[in-house]
Amino acid sequence: MPTGIKIMFSIIVLAVAIAGYYFLDLNGLGVSKYLSLFLGVFSVIAFWIFPEVGGKGEK
Repeated sequence: MPTGIKIMFSIIVLAVAIAGYYFLDLNGLGVSKYLSLFLGVFSVIAFWIFPEVGGKGEK
């Protein structure tokens, strides 16, 4: 996947995680807001660390 697309995907995922954090904070949910933020950051890190799954080529 091109680096530009990976960067845009990462920004979108982090923005959604931050929005989820603030939404859960407004509703007074203590632990869930941290879980939302952690999962967003964890998914972006995993996205950059692990390689893409690809086939052995077309036959």
